Amino acid sequence: MYGVLLGGWASNSRYALLGALRATAQSISYELTFGFVLLIFSLCHSGFALTTMVFDQLSVWNFFSLFPVAIVFVICSLAELNRTPFDLVEAEGELVAGYNVEYSAMMFALYFLAEYVSIIYSAFVVVLLFFGGWIVPKTLLLAFFLVPSVLFNGVTASSGYVFALSVLTLVCKVSLIVIFSLMVRFVLPRYRYDQLMSIGWLVFLPICLLFLLFYAILVLLN
Repeated sequence: MYGVLLGGWASNSRYALLGALRATAQSISYELTFGFVLLIFSLCHSGFALTTMVFDQLSVWNFFSLFPVAIVFVICSLAELNRTPFDLVEAEGELVAGYNVEYSAMMFALYFLAEYVSIIYSAFVVVLLFFGGWIVPKTLLLAFFLVPSVLFNGVTASSGYVFALSVLTLVCKVSLIVIFSLMVRFVLPRYRYDQLMSIGWLVFLPICLLFLLFYAILVLLN
């Protein structure tokens, strides 16, 4: 957000400045929802440790146990990354190209490199929080007929094989999430900016507040 804001502010263009201001308002709006989603996770997993969240998904992924929260988080991730249909900071029909309209060559390449690095980073976070992280499914371990030596997820397997399969599993999951974020660009049309802000403040934020209250009551009852 800060790079986009400073880049648009420093450009000698009103289009770039408007794109930067849009990016700032959009990030603030959807980061509030992110905060409430993380509070829900802290209630369900007794803390913010990613390793604890991953190993709590040995039996069932959070994507299924926290399905509405997962959908909100994935959509907010797309909005935070300025991906279609939430790329209002780069709307060609309104702002020519948004915050990067005055940049070319290596400066333009660095902006887009940062954008795609953010996509990969966001995919890692989504996989760790909702899709079991590096945990290898039991059926996959059994399918490889691993040599018994170390107990992992209820199945005995060689530690070297387990490490390799864990890395492969994490990379495959992250790759699928990245492909999904890229495919959305070709499927959904772009929202208007007022619709984008309304979704963030009037839909996602109240939904997250309700789910936070719901899961807090469940934790108190248990």
